[in-house]
Amino acid sequence: MKYSLFLFLILFLNSDPGLGISGGSEKTLKPGHDPECLAIPSYGNGLLILNRKGFTVGFDTNHRQAFWVAYMLTPGELVPLVKRSNSFYSDIDVKGWVAVDADYKKSGYDRGHLAPAADMSWSDSTMLESFGYV
Repeated sequence: MKYSLFLFLILFLNSDPGLGISGGSEKTLKPGHDPECLAIPSYGNGLLILNRKGFTVGFDTNHRQAFWVAYMLTPGELVPLVKRSNSFYSDIDVKGWVAVDADYKKSGYDRGHLAPAADMSWSDSTMLESFGYV
């Protein structure tokens, strides 16, 4: 039974490149602050790649929301050098629809970070990036 479930999962994940194992059809992105590459699953039309200094976001323009975020922290980046700004802003690179502060006012929802502010506290620019609405 366990073998059948495992085989099913492998076949399922291989059936859609956007879900997991993509059979070698990955796109390779290079984060702005690290020489190593991140491999991401291939994805159909509507994916906008937003490369930032501290992280990379895959924004789904069809559903108007972030699909994934990827970032890597080095040991030197674990030392906080910058305080939180708590100043959210609308990302100008996302055309069409983007969140604004009023979307969250009295909604019961908190504004959130795709890349946590605590992980982006190693520079002023990465801290600022972590407060962008995407």
